[in-house]
Amino acid sequence: MKKYAFLIIVAIVTIVVLFFLFNPQVLADIWLWFVGLIGPIVALFKSGLDSITNREKKSDASKAKQRQQPDSVENSTVDTSGNEERIKELEKEVAGLQQKIKTQNQADDFVGTTISVLRYFDDGETTLGLLFFEDKYYSYTLEDTYRKVKVSGQTRIPSGTYNVDFYEVLTELTKKYRRTRQWFDFHIHVQEVENFSNVYIHSGSDHTHTEGCLLIADSILSSDEKRTIFNSRKTYERFYKKIKKIKAEEQNVRIKILDEGWLKSIT
Repeated sequence: MKKYAFLIIVAIVTIVVLFFLFNPQVLADIWLWFVGLIGPIVALFKSGLDSITNREKKSDASKAKQRQQPDSVENSTVDTSGNEERIKELEKEVAGLQQKIKTQNQADDFVGTTISVLRYFDDGETTLGLLFFEDKYYSYTLEDTYRKVKVSGQTRIPSGTYNVDFYEVLTELTKKYRRTRQWFDFHIHVQEVENFSNVYIHSGSDHTHTEGCLLIADSILSSDEKRTIFNSRKTYERFYKKIKKIKAEEQNVRIKILDEGWLKSIT
């Protein structure tokens, strides 16, 4: 097969050579045509070369600029030296507050676990607070706003001390929670709140999810437009299991809720 291919190539070359020998003018025309194309070919090549060179220069400049700037916000340096003293002061205040809560809880005859909620902000729509298990901070809380005259589903419960237990009634909300939370049995109930019923501690995001109940979460976003909490479901699951364990040990649980003036009330 290779032999036949070689013979075919030799034959084609021989025909081409004989053609140009007997037609020299055609060879001259082809040569002039080729010479005429040299200029455009060279110009095209030069243009491509310039384009590649410019692209490389831009790339080098961009890399140099990136080296001069921080790679990201995480790598940038933020001067927080001015806040260090204030942070230390706040830490001392919180530590002192925790000790006062602990001292007060030990001062009465209650035997069991005390949960404390310290409300610290109310914008007329939403109340934010801090939840402590005994003397240790646990999470944020979010409730409805304070109202002198109760508006159903839009008013936080009064400050005070209330017993906490499971509300062992199969309500529609209980059914809803059971469908989405395998670990859930019954709602955690804040008992005997005057002029309120079915006050629970549960998960949610903002005041539209409370209807007088307490929402808990690890994270919070407070802006001029809206107060919102995050990671509420995970926080609530952790809180729920903790309460369930305490109640399984037949211990009493109570919650002490203090309004925004709580600092004066415990000093």
